[in-house]
Amino acid sequence: MPQSFNGIGTMYYGSAQPHEDGSHVVTEWVTFLWVPLIPLGSRRVWFQGSESHWFMNQTTTNYKVVKVPLHLPHLLKGYGAVLAVVAAIQVIDYFHW
Repeated sequence: MPQSFNGIGTMYYGSAQPHEDGSHVVTEWVTFLWVPLIPLGSRRVWFQGSESHWFMNQTTTNYKVVKVPLHLPHLLKGYGAVLAVVAAIQVIDYFHW
């Protein structure tokens, strides 16, 4: 399962190919400040429920996860988002906003 701290680590992004059983395909990415950098692979994910831990005042969400082939549209969307952020930063820097 992916883990991150302040957006640095690994995270699931995307949601594709939904099935009637409630599962969908996500792609796990290495992230820096929530920006996807390196894809680690795609997974089919089923929500299994959540548990409340009253003594820690938090909720744990449980999923069933199965590895599937890399979902290429997630790569295009992930890298497209990175390019959009970089382009926006360049425009802001160019016009000194």
